Amino acid sequence: MEIKDKIKATAVMVSCIAEAIREAGPIPSGVLYSALMGHMDLATYSRMIVLLKDTGLVKESNYLLTWVGAKVEDTKPLLKETNPNAGIKQAYPKGRW
Repeated sequence: MEIKDKIKATAVMVSCIAEAIREAGPIPSGVLYSALMGHMDLATYSRMIVLLKDTGLVKESNYLLTWVGAKVEDTKPLLKETNPNAGIKQAYPKGRW
């Protein structure tokens, strides 16, 4: 495996762990590792958690991991404002059929 492929694989693993913490809410680190232990060893998991903490996306207090990055709700208003039928209403205004 080339170094480029290893970097890509590491980025995917870190983003998966970050997404798991974000989706789960505050989660004990041991519980998260027990779900991942079939996919990586403890040293790799620990390095990834340190990376997430160093980037400011996750905080750890008494082994409890908490997501402190962007909240999921921050993106929902953008999706609610999108109207998939807006183009249809403009192309066929009411009463002009």
